[in-house]
Amino acid sequence: MALIVFFRSKITTINEFIEDTHDGYISTEDLGIGMHKCFTNAAELIEDAKLLLEKRPGRSISLTILSIEELGKIILLMEGIKYTSRKPEKWIIIQKKLGLKKHIAKQDVLSLYGKCILDKIAKQNGKEKYYDTDLPYGLSKLIDWFKQLGFYTEFTKNGFISPNEFGRDNKEWALYFLGIAEESLNDFRGMHEDKEHSILLAELAAKAINSIEKIEKNKDENEDKGR
Repeated sequence: MALIVFFRSKITTINEFIEDTHDGYISTEDLGIGMHKCFTNAAELIEDAKLLLEKRPGRSISLTILSIEELGKIILLMEGIKYTSRKPEKWIIIQKKLGLKKHIAKQDVLSLYGKCILDKIAKQNGKEKYYDTDLPYGLSKLIDWFKQLGFYTEFTKNGFISPNEFGRDNKEWALYFLGIAEESLNDFRGMHEDKEHSILLAELAAKAINSIEKIEKNKDENEDKGR
């Protein structure tokens, strides 16, 4: 009881501490490191999901979906470079602008990445699509629900269902999500498996953004002079 009273008295301090941990500035180099760490974590989550596939398929599904979210975060962090290309920016500002706390956003962005960018590359090389296993856009709510079912006992119209029951009846989904995660991981491997290479890519992206902004600024200035 004394411990509960203690924590209640410290709750404001605890909340301030948590907020303070996110209240720093982030640079383009930091984003490169972040993308590398997201890749590494996604790879480890996939490895864990494989280990649990036979005995705990429900948990395996949840871990695989977490890996998909981590891979989606790489794309969002790359998007964040436009805010850090000239100088470091507050992390909480980037976090809000990119929706990094929304799991569904990270699931959707990986789907759009495959559909809008990689499929175009594949068609240029004579293939119908880039990935053998698609992650259709719009499945994010179902995917998020599956993630919850693999971790927690949930109530459905047929009664309570445990993660083990959910996994036992959805082995095909487990294999489907693993296929998506592994293909996506391999796609990012050359860019972000190595930390220094990941940082270099981030810095090159920042230079490209600055060059484009400079060209657009000069274009606008010339148009103003011509009026």
